[in-house]
Amino acid sequence: MFFKLDGTSFPVEYWTEPLVIHGKNAGAVTTFIDISERKALAGHHDLVLMDIQMPEMDGYTATQKLRGAG
Repeated sequence: MFFKLDGTSFPVEYWTEPLVIHGKNAGAVTTFIDISERKALAGHHDLVLMDIQMPEMDGYTATQKLRGAG
């Protein structure tokens, strides 16, 4: 979680890549992105493509579980 100047928090996703200059590690670059909108839309799907034969659970059972979770 990161915080805005007003004190409210928001979720972020981040990744870090090494900064290499002339073959030497000169530091790192970290990129942060606000994922508030993605989190708000989580669980809302217009279409789900389901495979009938899956290793752990068949597609029919998985679809029933998804419908029950919504």
